Amino acid sequence: MGKYLLVMLFVFCFATTLYAAPIGITSEADARESELWPNKDLGLSVGFVADRVDKRAIDIDDGEFEMDALMLRIGVSAINRFYLYVDIGEAQNMQYSCYVNNGTKVIYDHEDDLLFGIGLNALAYRWDNGLEVGVSGSYRKADMAPNEVNIEGVVYRKDELDSVRNGEFTEWQVGCELAWKTDYFIPYIGMKYSDVEVDGDVTLSNIQYNANGKNASNNIGAFLGFAITPTLPETYGKEQLTINLEGRFIDEQAYTAGISYKF
Repeated sequence: MGKYLLVMLFVFCFATTLYAAPIGITSEADARESELWPNKDLGLSVGFVADRVDKRAIDIDDGEFEMDALMLRIGVSAINRFYLYVDIGEAQNMQYSCYVNNGTKVIYDHEDDLLFGIGLNALAYRWDNGLEVGVSGSYRKADMAPNEVNIEGVVYRKDELDSVRNGEFTEWQVGCELAWKTDYFIPYIGMKYSDVEVDGDVTLSNIQYNANGKNASNNIGAFLGFAITPTLPETYGKEQLTINLEGRFIDEQAYTAGISYKF
């Protein structure tokens, strides 16, 4: 029990200081056993992912973006190597701040909106001692509709603005990961290349504050995480549940926590 608590404390210490958006273990396809199609090298999993992007630097004067996301994740694994998943949920508390028009500080607060994502994790190679290398790729997007805007410290509601132009949040990433698969624990670490695009555009008193189409200012980042695959009594000794904690840093400050069950 002490070993379990020590491992969880280690992960939480990193998660609370680093923060990261989700990548997950690239050996997700065979991290757990399938009960639905046990002899067909196929598996179906359903889970929940909570994600917090605390800071993502944007390539505009003092540009920063932050967001919360709550997602349902549905995944299909094949031949114990490939894991294809779809995320459906809600992007919350989207805030985009920057300087526009030669030094005017603007903070765009956006409405909560539907978030959609898709990703693929693949196990490339595993050694006999449990060390493994994997690759991953993902994409997600949500509409960005300004709800209010802070211009030089004064907050204006949507109905107080001359015009509001909706935009989109988009993010894509590819990553390479080194993990160590044991019976119940899978720690992992890796590097990734990612980019985001965010929008913010309103007009007040015939002055346009346009920060549309801006991308991340740093594309190369790192991540680390830990997956736990406990054995539940009702699964008759099979590991069908996965708990995942992850942090990403350098290019962004964010964290994620997820839980899923494989049928």
